[in-house]
Amino acid sequence: MAGQGWRMLVECLSVGRGITLPSNSTGGVKSVALATGAYAHIRRQFKISIGKMEGIEEPLARIAGNAYVMDAAASLITYGIMLGEKPAVLSAIVKYHCTHRGQQSIIDAMDITGGKGIMLGESNFLARAYQGAPIAITVEGANILTRSMMIFGQGAIRCHPYVLEEMAAAQNNDVNAFDKLLFKHIGHVGSNTVRSFWLGLTRGLTSHTPTGDATKRYYQHLNRLSANLALLSDVSMAVLGGSLKRRERISARLGDVLSQLYLASAVLKRYDDEGRHEADLPLVHWGVQDALYRAEQAMDDLLQNFPNRVVAGLLTAMIFRLAVIIWRRLISWITPLRRSCRCQTPHVHVLGAVSI
Repeated sequence: MAGQGWRMLVECLSVGRGITLPSNSTGGVKSVALATGAYAHIRRQFKISIGKMEGIEEPLARIAGNAYVMDAAASLITYGIMLGEKPAVLSAIVKYHCTHRGQQSIIDAMDITGGKGIMLGESNFLARAYQGAPIAITVEGANILTRSMMIFGQGAIRCHPYVLEEMAAAQNNDVNAFDKLLFKHIGHVGSNTVRSFWLGLTRGLTSHTPTGDATKRYYQHLNRLSANLALLSDVSMAVLGGSLKRRERISARLGDVLSQLYLASAVLKRYDDEGRHEADLPLVHWGVQDALYRAEQAMDDLLQNFPNRVVAGLLTAMIFRLAVIIWRRLISWITPLRRSCRCQTPHVHVLGAVSI
């Protein structure tokens, strides 16, 4: 391999990026969570432990939640690498989000510890981690570049069932293969359109889930948002074409949706692999709900700023507003019935559970 150093570096990049920085950031946040939680329990102000103050509880919860999410994401990609995979897109996702969440967690810890985190000395357990956080953000693909160009820029091609093969067929002038792939692609878009609309209309309630416990709705929301992302990706590529890579804010927001779906999936997998312990549910709820919120927010931001306003309006109605309007109409019909029936028959009890 003499003279092939660059090739060797590129081939190993996805593997190294998926292990080193995510595991380093995850380990750092886990130690910060342990130390900061203990400090908040011991440190007293106004005759109470500061960990019992609501203002401190919020950043403490973020630190604990981020530690759980990061550990789940880093463990999942490490398992994939151990199976022999070279997950270029997932390594970019995990590198970005683990280092970013790690930095935010250290900032939260510095806010909690106050002066003790600022004054350097042998007993300061935060300052050096705070100083080193920008290094992880910068190396092996700066986070700004990773988010705006690499995650969806690579994912749109590598993760799509037909685009990469269509590009290869076009490059090889294989008209027959390209035509077959094109018609499959059109059918795929049509299927995603119907699925996205139906899952949005039903709020994902009709989709299959592997479990019926407290995490069931999370799987259904992931199914719904995955269908939405597939539709948004195909429409964005069709409308914007080759300029999509240069539209960095659009690419970044699509990448944000993909990333949050991965993080939520990693949390659910960790919870399942570890035996579904009820004690872990608060962390699972925080991690998945945070990811689902961020994914929907990224979709909304994308549609609010999509360059083709007609297409944006149609997609917004299909993914968000039409489903909400129909659900509100249904509830407006059901609510008077619930108020007037006085529980005369056993089946009326189910009406009390209807909500949007």
